[in-house]
Amino acid sequence: AGTRIKTPSNSTSDAVCEDCPEGKHSNGTLTTCEDCSGKGGYADKPKSSVCKTAPAGHKPNADRTGIVKCRSGTFSVGASDDCGSCKEDETSPEGAAGCSTCATCPAGRYKTANCTTTNDTVCEVCVKGKVSMGGYASS
Repeated sequence: AGTRIKTPSNSTSDAVCEDCPEGKHSNGTLTTCEDCSGKGGYADKPKSSVCKTAPAGHKPNADRTGIVKCRSGTFSVGASDDCGSCKEDETSPEGAAGCSTCATCPAGRYKTANCTTTNDTVCEVCVKGKVSMGGYASS
């Protein structure tokens, strides 16, 4: 397994096999190594008999020889070739399996930075003599 038949056997010699490279697989009965083309498929080692599947928060790299984390603002639930984008009012860190709803500031705190797909809302404590009822209040 993880090899391809380079030269078939005949009455005078045994078959000659060749290892499949990273990014490809074979069950050992094929004359070619197959690409890891299934959803989220990759082979990070030579001589793979099956492709692995990218876990949540990751996608296969371009040549399917490994995986990369989804960038901030994107996500993957796993077994996917691409990372999806978070919606407006959602955020995610690098390597996320999903997006979170942007935080609102609780009472006694005010918003100093808006939420983006890559960074959550930033809240600060109100200074003495000022008040905030929370939510989206800014002072």
